[in-house]
Amino acid sequence: MAQRIRQSMSAHLRLERLDRTLLTGVPVSVAVLFFAMLAMIACYQSDGEAVWLVRMVVAVTAVLILLLYGFFHIVGSWQRSDAYLYTDPLCPCGSRTAMQELLRRLEPQRDIDITILYADLNHFKYVNDTFGHEAGDRLLVTFARTLCRVFDGSHAMTARVGGDEFVVILKDVTQGWIDEAWQQVELDLQEESRRLPFCYWITSAHGCATREQGDTRPLEDIVRAADHAMYECKEAMKRSAQVSSTPGRKSA
Repeated sequence: MAQRIRQSMSAHLRLERLDRTLLTGVPVSVAVLFFAMLAMIACYQSDGEAVWLVRMVVAVTAVLILLLYGFFHIVGSWQRSDAYLYTDPLCPCGSRTAMQELLRRLEPQRDIDITILYADLNHFKYVNDTFGHEAGDRLLVTFARTLCRVFDGSHAMTARVGGDEFVVILKDVTQGWIDEAWQQVELDLQEESRRLPFCYWITSAHGCATREQGDTRPLEDIVRAADHAMYECKEAMKRSAQVSSTPGRKSA
């Protein structure tokens, strides 16, 4: 679903830009051709038919070359801007813009359940301060890959919304399905922790909120509720952990 959503949003954006391009490019092209024809008519009156035909072919060919160049330039800019807009610059997942666009498209759909899962890493600042920002970036990429591997598919899309915070947008899934998926996330993170070149157990907190069918609340409220639930989970983990040593280090 994540790839299809990004492709769909890219196509939607391209259509909007194509409309703007046609509104500006077509009148300009018509005007160029009109003045070119006027110039060629003037040349025909003074130089004769043969010269007029040659100059007409040259002018039309030049205009076509310019139009083809503009077309391929637009296509290239679409591809670059789509990658910039809808893919996070660091992590292999959607960007904040992708999340906002998907929420905008889902907002009027009141006939499906939409669940927002908010997640972030524990002790991420400790990793940056102790092992450096390169280690922190590696941790973010690892977390993003794990979330995408578990959640992304026909029901969900993962996006990084800033720092070490990620949002997963899910459609028509049960709480039981989410709980099982999150258990898989924790298992995968344990396995990924063993592969890290520094001593750190990857742990995270998450919270969920759902807008059920017929619910009139805007999805922005659901995102805030999921964010609040995530922070409650984080506080509960801090209270129950009883950490007596440096947080985030692997135990013997």
